[in-house]
Amino acid sequence: MKISEINNINDQIENDEAITLVTKKKLIDEAITLSQALDEPAVLARSLVNLATYLLSTGEPSSANEKALEAMKIAEELQLHNIKRRLCNLLGNINSYYGRYNIALNYYHQSLRLSQQLEIEAAKSGILNNIAILYGTIKMNDRAVEYYLEAQKSAEREHNYRLYFLITHNIINLYFDGNNLEQAKTHMSKMEAMLTLKPEVKEYVGITFLNKAKIAILEGKLKYSLEATLNGENIFEEIGDIVGINEARLLRSKIYFEMCDYERAFEIGIKLCEDAERQAEFELEREARMHVNKIAQYMEINPQIEWNYKRIIVLDEQLLSNLYQMSLYQHEERIDIELQQQLKNNTDRLIENMKFINEVSKDISKELNYDALIKIIIGKLASFVQFDALVIGLYDKNREVLFNRITYEKGVINQSYDVPLSNKSSMGTWVVRKKRDHYTGYLSHMVLDDFEPLHKNFKDITVPYETVYYAPLIDDEEVIGVFSLQKYTINGFDHLQIDMLRAIASYIAIAVANALKTAKMRELNEQLKTISKKDGLSQLLNRYALNQDAKPILSQFNDQKMTISTLMCDIDYFKEYNDYYGHVEGDNVIIKVAQILTKICLDYTPYIYRYGGDEFLVVFQDLEETKVESIAYDILKSVDLADMPHIEKGIGEKVTISIGLAHFSPSNELLNEDDLLRGADISLYISKRKGRNQVRATRF
Repeated sequence: MKISEINNINDQIENDEAITLVTKKKLIDEAITLSQALDEPAVLARSLVNLATYLLSTGEPSSANEKALEAMKIAEELQLHNIKRRLCNLLGNINSYYGRYNIALNYYHQSLRLSQQLEIEAAKSGILNNIAILYGTIKMNDRAVEYYLEAQKSAEREHNYRLYFLITHNIINLYFDGNNLEQAKTHMSKMEAMLTLKPEVKEYVGITFLNKAKIAILEGKLKYSLEATLNGENIFEEIGDIVGINEARLLRSKIYFEMCDYERAFEIGIKLCEDAERQAEFELEREARMHVNKIAQYMEINPQIEWNYKRIIVLDEQLLSNLYQMSLYQHEERIDIELQQQLKNNTDRLIENMKFINEVSKDISKELNYDALIKIIIGKLASFVQFDALVIGLYDKNREVLFNRITYEKGVINQSYDVPLSNKSSMGTWVVRKKRDHYTGYLSHMVLDDFEPLHKNFKDITVPYETVYYAPLIDDEEVIGVFSLQKYTINGFDHLQIDMLRAIASYIAIAVANALKTAKMRELNEQLKTISKKDGLSQLLNRYALNQDAKPILSQFNDQKMTISTLMCDIDYFKEYNDYYGHVEGDNVIIKVAQILTKICLDYTPYIYRYGGDEFLVVFQDLEETKVESIAYDILKSVDLADMPHIEKGIGEKVTISIGLAHFSPSNELLNEDDLLRGADISLYISKRKGRNQVRATRF
């Protein structure tokens, strides 16, 4: 066996579009075995690249990463630049799969640089496509479309059918997510025309079916969409394409949801979530869980909603961290390039400006607390730029108002007034409306379209500033706030300073967006903590909350010698009630009893729990036994007066409850959670045995 024959095998693996995954794996194994037998590391490195690419396509990113790094070691030792170019692109794909966008982008740029050095024009389309996917993932859609269209043209020039199909598929996905039917149909036509050139390649047929299904969804043709999705899924299963199978399953779940077949949509969705989590496919799991959560809300599956929210928070925190790392990389990458250009110009001032931008961007990107971030921005700018006032405000798109505006003047930070977007005498609202920055060095002589004189909308305000630079803070193509520097004097900033402020404004936007997202995450997390401790039906605390509360309650008893009384009650003959009146009425009884408990007990204790189906538990601390027993009789009486009919087996033909009390006095013996619950349970049992609808107490 000669090296040329192994290269022929690798050529077939890399270029034969009709080859199945099963056949491809056999050829890869053969190429690796032969390379090792001949002790040819260069050929082995190429074979390992093909193996790693195969492993990633079949849903084994960890193994793919291992083989890619093994190949990279050989490529660097032997200076195999073309192999290294391919590996950088592949490692970018692997890291993007895990959601590590900053590392992925770094690898893609390395691959692009190597392509340029080696003058391999054909390689660029694949890398551009991968960068576009990454930008689409982080919702920078305009940037993604630019890269996709350039990659599509390049793939078409190179007659790279497979890549053309994948790029067009990605573009349609982007327009499908944005409900842009016309653009999606335009690219669908291109895909169908390309399919006529390669109708025998099953992967292309499967991709075409999926995109036809998406077009049909946008057109409201759900039955046809489902049929096309199933056809695509069957093809992907036949060729063993895990990525295609997962995409088809998610689409099928979405179609069933639109068809109001929630159970089937939920079943498919939850299985996909589990598979994606197991495969560590970050973006798929996040999208699938968001979709499943929507289904669970429609079906009112509260435990699933709670679990999904917790998992989504973990994924969102990971996403936030990834985006933060991505922003750092973007800062450093862009600044490094700009620094190199400025160094060539040998202009000290420009170099100082760029160094300052670098310093500011890194420092503000690390701060995720909004108030602290504002102070850092002010401190940094005040140390480098001469100005008389700085303004930063947030923009609420729904209310159309600039709010939370702060002004920094003469060393003091002050909260400023809100300004509605309709106010056309504010340059802040002007840059929001126009979505671009503006600099005027002579404010009193300024003439702007869609701008009104100051006195028209600000009757009692005078502005002492002549030089004003205002910029919108833009995140994901949406204005989230404004930033301004101002000076008393005319023409206070030159063009070099304006360029610097324009660059800094873009980094401020990223930092502010990250801080706002972090605050939102924390708020949601706190809400989830509250939700997770509440019983959805009764609105009382649940067993999970009891487990959390038991430790401090017992600590106060054991360490601080504080008395405890527990009250446990349940609804008499509740099973019979449900059987006779139905579960809806049974739920209403539980709600009513919970309301009675809350009304009577809340002034004395926060520890009121729904302990089980129709069982309730109340814990009182440092309250006299006689008072606790009085409360118990008030509860008993209130349930009786509620007069809820119970013809089947109720005492007096209405709903009643039985109550057990346990009183614990401090002693040398430590009280544990089992003791706490068992005491009231014993008394409740006695109450039941003695005829129900009564209070029984035990002292310990």
